[in-house]
Amino acid sequence: MRKFILICIVSLSGLIILGSSSIFAQEKTSFYIGASLSNTWSQLDEAHTKELFYNNVGVDFDDSFGFKFRGGLILNEYFSAEGIIEYVAPFESDIRGISGQYKTKIDVFTAGANAKCTLPIKEYFVPYVLFGMGLFNSYEKISGRYYKKKTDWGIGSRIAIGADIIYQHNYSVGMELEHVLGFGNVDHIQYTNISIGAAYRF
Repeated sequence: MRKFILICIVSLSGLIILGSSSIFAQEKTSFYIGASLSNTWSQLDEAHTKELFYNNVGVDFDDSFGFKFRGGLILNEYFSAEGIIEYVAPFESDIRGISGQYKTKIDVFTAGANAKCTLPIKEYFVPYVLFGMGLFNSYEKISGRYYKKKTDWGIGSRIAIGADIIYQHNYSVGMELEHVLGFGNVDHIQYTNISIGAAYRF
């Protein structure tokens, strides 16, 4: 697992450095800021919650939603480097198979960097793929007769495909399908997003 994480970090760094070398070949680069709202499908590892109980309990997390802020540097028409901050509202589940009423919630905060490869089909339509790595924080709170909480930190990755529709060069709206996966202490974090967002290019 450590080798895989190291390979991912080196690959991401290489892509950013490779794209950055094109800055000096252009008269002007541009940057953008944007935000998006997502529907988030839970694929959390429920064993992470079950191991907090002595009993063999049942857990089934509901889906949730999240929002993301991003800012990026457009290095050329084929490559951008961006930073993101994402928050996913708590995934919730009742705890079954134990006396008393228990409920658990897990929310996720991430901050990281993405390498974004674009393929402009038209001047106004730009599909892309991206790969990113970042810092993950997972906070779980179990309420009931006995109160429990657990915070985990780690790193994780994301891979996505999407497309932007650009209007008058400065404005864009886009849709993105993304899979997010945590490693190490946050390897129980896994979810898929479909999001709609908007951005402004300077």
